[in-house]
Amino acid sequence: MSGLSDIDKVYQGIVDLHNAEQVVSREALAEMTGLKMSEITKFTKLLVEHGKIYRVTRGIFKPAIGFGETRPVSVSVLDSGMGVLEIGDTVLHLNPQEMRTLGALMSGFGQQFASIQMGREFSVLRNYLECSAKNGRLDL
Repeated sequence: MSGLSDIDKVYQGIVDLHNAEQVVSREALAEMTGLKMSEITKFTKLLVEHGKIYRVTRGIFKPAIGFGETRPVSVSVLDSGMGVLEIGDTVLHLNPQEMRTLGALMSGFGQQFASIQMGREFSVLRNYLECSAKNGRLDL
């Protein structure tokens, strides 16, 4: 994020955290950008006023940009080895080489999905352990 103005760093941080399906909090932005909390507060207020971001709740934000409604996606492999990729109403017929190339290109998104899911499951486990420890009982 070097080379960006401080307000651009904050905005880019909001977009990056949101795209990674992380909670966009002031604390996370301060950690990500290295800016002071007072600066984060000032810049998020300006970004809200200019319609660049929404305040979800106190101290939690999301970018105002959207991708629209997610379309259904399916992939089928035919007996001939050909592949059929359907995204909404768009249908692509792919030969085996195109399927392999698409798979290689999409593998990074698969890794991101796995990482996001692991983070969610870790949060659930952490919350369970914290609540159990506070209540004085830990049933595993």
